[in-house]
Amino acid sequence: MFAKAGIPWQGRVYPAARLFKYLQDGTSQFSILVKAPALQACCLFSRSPVATAEIRAYHLADRARPRKLDDLAGKRVIVVHGYSYGGLLGFVNDERNRITVSAALTHESAFKMLERGRADYVIDYAGPGNEVLTQNPMPGVQSALLSRQDVYLVLSRTYPDAHKVMERLEQIVSTLDVEQI
Repeated sequence: MFAKAGIPWQGRVYPAARLFKYLQDGTSQFSILVKAPALQACCLFSRSPVATAEIRAYHLADRARPRKLDDLAGKRVIVVHGYSYGGLLGFVNDERNRITVSAALTHESAFKMLERGRADYVIDYAGPGNEVLTQNPMPGVQSALLSRQDVYLVLSRTYPDAHKVMERLEQIVSTLDVEQI
């Protein structure tokens, strides 16, 4: 996408909180994220989503399949440190829901904790969760969809001609398959 737009770029991975800070202060110029209220003042979002992210509850076969978020109330849940899961973390951390939360540093460690019985569920995005399970199969692990979140192009308003650049990127994205993004 950037090559087609004639924009040089370098990709970096940051924990979510750091990425938000960097987008807010202009250290980072671009990302692809859910619409986050914390970024509305400092960033432009594409008019249309460019993809959809699934947030899933992974569990061993002997645990009940959660049909809705409320089914996690009173359970033990593992989350990956640094993710807000499109606002779901607010529900998980709300004391009224009596959820015991453990934070793992990586997606891999979250699934190892699940395998060792340290919690009832791992909440994770489908992409990284499925990647971990493909690389390290865990017999009997199942998942249930908790939420779908639209994902948008995000460009810092500090980027030169940010509005024009966003328009150009949106135009390019409209010609690509989702797999190419």
